Amino acid sequence: MADTTYTLSGDELAQVMASLSERARSIMASRDMIARPFDYRKPLSTIALYLASQARQCIDQSRDPDGQSYAPLKNPSKRRGGASAKPLHDKGFLIASLVGQGVGHVADIAGATLTYGTNLTSAKGFPYPSVHQLGSSTTPARAFLGITDAMKARIRLIVIDWLEREQ
Repeated sequence: MADTTYTLSGDELAQVMASLSERARSIMASRDMIARPFDYRKPLSTIALYLASQARQCIDQSRDPDGQSYAPLKNPSKRRGGASAKPLHDKGFLIASLVGQGVGHVADIAGATLTYGTNLTSAKGFPYPSVHQLGSSTTPARAFLGITDAMKARIRLIVIDWLEREQ
């Protein structure tokens, strides 16, 4: 089964930690957090919720994470809303698999790694989220997952907030 996921790995988290502000580093030093291993579950759970909200915004606003508008539907049916139909909104399964515990939802935290996205397939086993994310010879890409610089900055703030509350 082809997954459409984004993995925030230990290396990327290390880069986020390295790019934290002096304030965050002083919090870590004052609480002796530098010498001990981190339990990343809480901040990664918060980051997963943040990524879910960003994926939903992309789909709701018909744009990719970088702000580029999706290609319009070529032949939107009346059943799907006719000319006002939005891409990736057909039955709502894709959004449900990204923002909740819907079928295909992926939000795995293992150590310092978050894997987030969907492994949703059609009834016939076709991995349609991957086709929408990446595009194909007949379908334009309509990416809904990705990490922008602005999102990295927000993730840094999530980590700083967690550090401030960590005992």
